[in-house]
Amino acid sequence: MVKFETGQVMTTNGVVEEQKRDIFFNLFVGISLIRFKYGDWGDLDEEDKQTNEDALKHGNRLMGSYIYDKDEILNYINSMHNTEKYTPKKTEDKDPEGLKIWIITEWDRSYTTILFPEEY
Repeated sequence: MVKFETGQVMTTNGVVEEQKRDIFFNLFVGISLIRFKYGDWGDLDEEDKQTNEDALKHGNRLMGSYIYDKDEILNYINSMHNTEKYTPKKTEDKDPEGLKIWIITEWDRSYTTILFPEEY
């Protein structure tokens, strides 16, 4: 079940350019947004995940962080063709130097921005 409304979704130019360059990254962004809407905060630490859970109750800003892993995207695609449930890789199993996106929904849920951390 979707946990909150995202409002208008905006993507920065940097993310859009990478989506054009890499079809798997494009899928990654879409999958990450779906995970985010369902309350899967991605590669945040436990404290930040709890902050989001509290924000859902009190109407504060929400944030997710997702590390791009092409193999994980391929596993997601494969899971759509069989009965195995998709399970994201654990953060510690991902390349810490890999591309990372942040997804931020404002406190009033009017809009959500997808960006690279360096674009913040």
